[in-house]
Amino acid sequence: MDHEYIGQLLGFTLAHSASVVDTLTADQAMVPYAITFQNEEQSLINFEAETQQQAVAQAEQQLTQLSETADAWTYSQEGVISDESQQMSVLYFKVWLKGMNVALEAYQTYRKAPFKLLGNIQVQNFNETGMQQAETDAFVAGLNQGVDIHPSAASHWDNWCSEE
Repeated sequence: MDHEYIGQLLGFTLAHSASVVDTLTADQAMVPYAITFQNEEQSLINFEAETQQQAVAQAEQQLTQLSETADAWTYSQEGVISDESQQMSVLYFKVWLKGMNVALEAYQTYRKAPFKLLGNIQVQNFNETGMQQAETDAFVAGLNQGVDIHPSAASHWDNWCSEE
């Protein structure tokens, strides 16, 4: 399993999602989307619907089908998680590559206005995917490469991640 490539896919999807959310107003939500990879071709699929819940349901159904036809896919949506004291906005991701047991799931907390990424991306199920802890460095290197190759996000990255 190519840990570096999986990291690149996640990093690129994180960068793309950040570049979209940075342009939205406080009352707008990012349309959930997937990027599919088949041979040398990429395709973007937006899951537009009347509600965010409907869009996510459409996406979940299609992601199952994509696992049967694509070489790889990534997925992103906005969401909210709660800890003991507060709710936090997150960008939620899935990344799947042929050979994985299940899709990698991760999230990145953020603040919408002014837009900032808060802390580091959190991977929820690294071991369950079939990935190996010994390959964590390759995965992280790929994650950084994925951010760096995004055409618009790379130039904003330091500002989005800076502490205030």
